[in-house]
Amino acid sequence: MTNAKAGLQTTTNILALAQSMRKKLNLPSSGQSPFVIRLAGSKEELVAALGLLHDVYVSESYMEPTQSRLRISAYNALPSTSTAIALHEGKVIGTVSIIQDSPLGLPIDKVIPVNHLRASGHRLAEISGLAVHPDFRGFHGEVLYRLVKFIITYCQRFHGDDILVISVNPKHGSLYRDILLFDPINDVPVEYEFVKGAPALGKYLRLERFDERLLQTYGATPSPENLREYLRAADRSILFPQRETFRAFDTLLSPENLAHLLGFFRTDGILGAAESAVLRSWFTLPGYRNLFPGESSPVDPSAKPFRPRASQRFPFRSAATLFEPRSGQTIALRVDDIGTDGIGGWMAPAAEASTYKAVVPVSSTRAVSLDIEPVYTTQSGKTGFRVTQAKGDWEKMNRILTDILTNGIEQAVGSAAPKDKKAS
Repeated sequence: MTNAKAGLQTTTNILALAQSMRKKLNLPSSGQSPFVIRLAGSKEELVAALGLLHDVYVSESYMEPTQSRLRISAYNALPSTSTAIALHEGKVIGTVSIIQDSPLGLPIDKVIPVNHLRASGHRLAEISGLAVHPDFRGFHGEVLYRLVKFIITYCQRFHGDDILVISVNPKHGSLYRDILLFDPINDVPVEYEFVKGAPALGKYLRLERFDERLLQTYGATPSPENLREYLRAADRSILFPQRETFRAFDTLLSPENLAHLLGFFRTDGILGAAESAVLRSWFTLPGYRNLFPGESSPVDPSAKPFRPRASQRFPFRSAATLFEPRSGQTIALRVDDIGTDGIGGWMAPAAEASTYKAVVPVSSTRAVSLDIEPVYTTQSGKTGFRVTQAKGDWEKMNRILTDILTNGIEQAVGSAAPKDKKAS
């Protein structure tokens, strides 16, 4: 058999396997469910989720037991990381986290290159720590698929992510390739130290094209085999945050809660100098400074562009408009983070003027006017601006975000995350 014929046969086999997998789908009903899916709403729920992940990973030989009995890393201490949980009768029986790109990079960066996906200012986020308690892995995938539904919708509506990446064991590869329609990053498995050397494949999903691909793949497929229909259907068991601003973080990391979490880091001895430096740069508000004593340690500049921050920055997703006063040119800016003294984001063409006037929407009904000047541009094309003058609700907006960060999103079990305070 020629190489061309062999390749064609392989492709045919893969397509046949994919069709067979999709025909076996028995997606859960969006009706009444004994489960609740939402963001972790307290430090106790977050610790329970990390404990469940630890136990599942130990049972799968992905890690050795830790003294804390938690699966925890520096990414869990970033305000840009969100953890969702599945609850059954008040008990955490499933979890998944979404990690936004940051100066720490993403976990996948350690073994599988993804910088090409960051090109042109694409926002990356990594799906991580997906686990379901062994007693709840049946139910036609009711817990698993509800967690998947939550995380994809959450990333589209609340994170403003462009591309999701994930590292998966090859034995789970068909789920992501044939059912969830992820594309491959690498074809040959690599040893992933983060999961005790287990083989890993990198996958990615372009969210802007996802619905189109779902339509092409599932089309008029009847329920319960139609993933597109399932993802689009309302589901009262899945609770999303309610927001009146364009913030892109849901954090439990008040100073008290972060101190509690850092205690587990010290127990397991897992926080290195580089990670400490990044966390120090993220948490610049007074209530956090005593949590990271000492001077900032240098970070390897080849790993990820790193700039210590003078003031607190908050993940934020907004479509701003820049005006260049001398030429009258109008430029779009995709805002990625904001703070009292600066904003960061992607613009095209790249910044050439020394000053700009900016109109930045902060909610669906409000915008603020800023005078800004470019300070730096990263390798991925993100530009950081210094705010030289602010009008409107800029300081009030930052006070609201500060309040959300320092107080966390503590909430009652079974309720949706609370609304942001109005910037009025």
